[in-house]
Amino acid sequence: MVLYSDLKDFKVYTTLGQEKGKISGLVVDLSNWQIRNVIVSPGLLKRKVFVRLEDVKEADEYEKKITIPGDVQEGDIIKSSSLSAAIVDETLLNKDVVSKDGEKVGELYDLDVPLKLRRWKIWKVLIKRGMKQRRLRYGPEEIDSVAEKIILKRTYKAI
Repeated sequence: MVLYSDLKDFKVYTTLGQEKGKISGLVVDLSNWQIRNVIVSPGLLKRKVFVRLEDVKEADEYEKKITIPGDVQEGDIIKSSSLSAAIVDETLLNKDVVSKDGEKVGELYDLDVPLKLRRWKIWKVLIKRGMKQRRLRYGPEEIDSVAEKIILKRTYKAI
């Protein structure tokens, strides 16, 4: 299991060892919280590349790197008209999380991503509840919707 905040430090290499950049985000299908694309930033002033998860050959959490084929083509980005999708970056992180009855629970601050599975999927959503309050971990199945705010299926009293 790797936190998304740690995954952003991973470098991206081709199978021949050429450095392509580093991970700058993920594209997630919110209907099942499956990761579809890895967003690779090749550096300043260069266009980000969306690599299909199927093209990732290896993910090494100890060396903090992923390997892709040298001839990988840019993957299709999920069209929000066909699937509910989100780009995981600083826009999704820090969103307010509210309960089913509209009470603010906290803010999304990180995600758990299991790299050992062939199909990466968001495992847990991590929510902070202020400076001194405990942090919460919910499975994506406990989220009702993601828009301007993230809405849980629970009421505030059930949290």
